[in-house]
Amino acid sequence: MRYEPFEKYIVRKPLLPKELLFDNNRTKIIDDVVKEFLNNNNFVASLYWSSPDLYEMINNYKNGILKQEKISKLFNTLKKYCIRSATRCTPYGTLAGVAIRSLNESENNCIDKARKANIDMGLFDQLKMHIENNYQLKYHLKYKINNTVSNIPGQFRYQEPVDKIDLERFQLSSLEKNEYLEKLTGINTFTDYEVIYNLFIDDFDHDEVDSFLNELIEIKFLVSELQIMLTGDNFGNLKKVVNKLVDYNISEAESYFNICNKIDNCIKIVESTPIDYIPIDKINEVKNLLLCLGISEKHILHVDLIQSDESNYRLDRKTIRNINNLTLILKKLGGKSAIQSDLETFKQTFKTRYESRQVPLTYVLDNEFGIGFPSSPEIGNLNNNKLIAGHLSKRDDSIKKMVVSAHLHDIFDSIEQSGDQILRLEKIELNHLQTKVSQNKTLSVMGIPGDDFFFLQNISYANSCSLLGRFASSDRNIEYLCKEIAAIESLSDDDSINAELIYAPDARTANIARRPKLSEFEIPIYNESSNTAENQILLQDILVSVADEEIILHSKRLNKKINPRLSNAHNFNSNENNYYRFLSSLQHQHEANLNFSIDYSERSKRYIPRISYYNIIVHRATWIIFEKDISLIKNSDNKLDELKFFLKKWEVAKYVVLVQGDNELFIDTSNDSYLLLLLEEIKKNKLLQLCEDLATHSKTLAPNEQIIMILKDTKIDSVRKRRELIYENPEIRRDFPPGGEWFYLKIFCNSNISDNILYDYVCPLIDDLLEKEIANSIFFIRYNDPHYHLRIRIKLRDINSYGDVTSIFYQTLNTCFENDLIWKIQIDTYSREIERYGAEEIVDAEKVFFHDSLTILNLLRQNPEISDEHKLFTSVLNIDFWFSAFNFSIQKRLDFCKKMIESFSQEFSSEFKSHLHHKYRDLKEDLEFFLKSAEMRMQFKDRNSMISELKLSEKNLSNYIHMSLNRWFSAEQRALEFMTYIFAFKQYEKTLNN
Repeated sequence: MRYEPFEKYIVRKPLLPKELLFDNNRTKIIDDVVKEFLNNNNFVASLYWSSPDLYEMINNYKNGILKQEKISKLFNTLKKYCIRSATRCTPYGTLAGVAIRSLNESENNCIDKARKANIDMGLFDQLKMHIENNYQLKYHLKYKINNTVSNIPGQFRYQEPVDKIDLERFQLSSLEKNEYLEKLTGINTFTDYEVIYNLFIDDFDHDEVDSFLNELIEIKFLVSELQIMLTGDNFGNLKKVVNKLVDYNISEAESYFNICNKIDNCIKIVESTPIDYIPIDKINEVKNLLLCLGISEKHILHVDLIQSDESNYRLDRKTIRNINNLTLILKKLGGKSAIQSDLETFKQTFKTRYESRQVPLTYVLDNEFGIGFPSSPEIGNLNNNKLIAGHLSKRDDSIKKMVVSAHLHDIFDSIEQSGDQILRLEKIELNHLQTKVSQNKTLSVMGIPGDDFFFLQNISYANSCSLLGRFASSDRNIEYLCKEIAAIESLSDDDSINAELIYAPDARTANIARRPKLSEFEIPIYNESSNTAENQILLQDILVSVADEEIILHSKRLNKKINPRLSNAHNFNSNENNYYRFLSSLQHQHEANLNFSIDYSERSKRYIPRISYYNIIVHRATWIIFEKDISLIKNSDNKLDELKFFLKKWEVAKYVVLVQGDNELFIDTSNDSYLLLLLEEIKKNKLLQLCEDLATHSKTLAPNEQIIMILKDTKIDSVRKRRELIYENPEIRRDFPPGGEWFYLKIFCNSNISDNILYDYVCPLIDDLLEKEIANSIFFIRYNDPHYHLRIRIKLRDINSYGDVTSIFYQTLNTCFENDLIWKIQIDTYSREIERYGAEEIVDAEKVFFHDSLTILNLLRQNPEISDEHKLFTSVLNIDFWFSAFNFSIQKRLDFCKKMIESFSQEFSSEFKSHLHHKYRDLKEDLEFFLKSAEMRMQFKDRNSMISELKLSEKNLSNYIHMSLNRWFSAEQRALEFMTYIFAFKQYEKTLNN
């Protein structure tokens, strides 16, 4: 068993027990439930923290002063609140709570319910803006540059918050560069206004400087020391700043001082009193003081519920074992998520635009200067039409869906054919499907336990603190668990660092986005980091590159690879902020999709049965009410009877839940009062999903508990070893545009005639250029992104000969055009692969490319009719000479081949690998004969002699071999490289065994 649970796990429970909805095993009429719940002080108090307006309506109803027409509206609103407060583990505020439990029952204390309170971040933001706009106070605050400011050619770009109907959003703003803005970009720590003011007073008068700085503060180019933090104490910081202003004897600060003290008092009362008590008078005192300042805010406090840790659930070994085994199955069945599709498109677009370069993050994600995110495969096709700006990306995102694997479709087909009520994955043959071994250190599991089952709601290899982070601010023990998880996830062999993302799309979201500090490093995006400047990684410090199909972030200042982390469960994928969405998505780039997701609209089936793996349920029995069904019900003279007819026809279970995104509503299909609720939803939707309520399958357990447990790798192996990235060496030039010392030509043709073009047309030209000393180096490779072509690179002795070389190639290749051998030629910029080979080795690497290219071209020219078998045998001989160039022993050659085979095995199927081994058995005698008599030895020996004096690092050997085989094989180079390593491995293995 690979993954074992941490000692602690999380239990989430609704405020009230589900039994309150029942009477003698039958559900009560919903209106009766509402009347009962209105007398439940815990329920009514919880409604206050969720909706003060609703709480006021309830009081008016109880006092007999609510108008009759509003009573019906109140009851209709309360019906869902009542059901969810007794069935759902995830409502907002105190309608549900969280507790931490230990696997060791003796450590569980059965604590009572309690509350954790903090200033509501919507109110905090109002106070922040009010102080920043107060003429008497703003000059006594400290300011610094907005941490999203980026240096774009001729401009400074940054994220500016804008208010849209009481909701803060961000827009990308630009300022034209000038020397005065340049002065401000160095202010990365909070600095007194007076100090900033003095930077300009020698050049301008007081009013000009004051107007200039005030405008920059207003448009948030400069931000104040009251910036919202997500891992720090915002209220504590507010009190500190206000106390400072009071110490300056500024009279207007007194009102803020009084407000802070009264809020502080409210927090203490809430946290020290029973959960049904509301300090309403104290809260109203705060509201009255706020009104004096012109601030009208309904929510003063954000309150969370700490639940009792009492639970009947006991985690057993069978469940852990089954979860471990199930992950292997889900990896085989899982499709590609929308996030992974976005990352894949980004990788391909990045490689097309930037190849192997490291590019500043702020350039890459700029929609005008870079490729943005999500990226379009059409580089440069910008949407600048103001009539449609901002709509196309939303339209595209709305239609993105998880790509369901073909294997999952096969399972659905088998469901329809068998008609089984439960599909058991353990009975389906899946051994033929391939899966990669996970390198993740932790695994997060969220689900609902039953007597003899565990309903798996979510399972993920990505940042395991994402599900726990928001609770860590409420409970110190949960914070300790999160820090233990973060410490394990930070272990790395590649010296990379984890960095927490600090961003809240709006102030109210900060209520659930704030959490303790879990990482040593943080990446702030407009919001403020609670870290010191040394442990902050600013956006403009981050470089992006793509290597070995991985998107890599690198800190220039720290010279380390960065792994971004988002330790909250906010849905970043619908956010408009490029930085936030891209960096958050990167958590998932190595994650296999483990969740069993179905797009019911595409299945056109009204019933899909339960799917399980032993005692783990991955999909509840589900019934779909399609649009045509809804139309029948809506247009019926008796809508309730028509709904009942549908439920009976499709044998819908008695107890179900209405699923709408993350929200679920318990429904008793035998109770008309519940069906009337369902009819209300039918009126508003085109498709509805009903799932079996698994609570009916539990006898002894509290059926509405949700468990969040984190499992850790028992070996705690480090992940994805990666060589150190070499940052830019300013002495090594990267780019050589057309007209310079490097002539770079792309020849687009079909792969089957590429060898002919090389030895019939390109080779004679190269021979002539080298003989006449016009060129002192050349090399070529084959490429297929997006269309197959040859890349010819020639280093000229004199850049004045660039035009002549261009003319010579065009004249020679014109014949190929006339004969339809090639369909396009293109001169381009040569960008050195510095990240791949290292700044200290790139020049010598180009010399290797030169001598290897000459060797391959000579072999192609001398062997125009070479068979596929002999071409493969030659590649085996080739890598053997590469090993000789690095003085490898036979054992080391064997080990190297084994490592490469393991790497290629992740890319190709086991069937293909078996085929390669079978081909070796067929050809091994021919291979041995060839290796003994090969006439190509001299060419490879000469190449090794020419590169023997170069300083080449062993870490780049696989790259040199890869490029050499790329030159040798005209097509399917990756597959043939895999085959070459298998054949070489077999030969070395045989040699060692003899």
